[in-house]
Amino acid sequence: HCQIWMAPQLLPGMSELYVRNISLGGGRVNVSVTEKGTVVDGLPDAIELVTEPRSPLTAQTAVFD
Repeated sequence: HCQIWMAPQLLPGMSELYVRNISLGGGRVNVSVTEKGTVVDGLPDAIELVTEPRSPLTAQTAVFD
């Protein structure tokens, strides 16, 4: 079971944002953000969408050599 956090905010002067064909979990995801809210299409069933910002204290940081 995996989770993804997403709480996009539009910049001042923007009314919409579309990001398409994101490779995620073996599938392709589309994200639409408008003044009315956010829609995520194509999210694989094994991935839970959390629609709030993730606390920086709980985020993991990868260390690369």
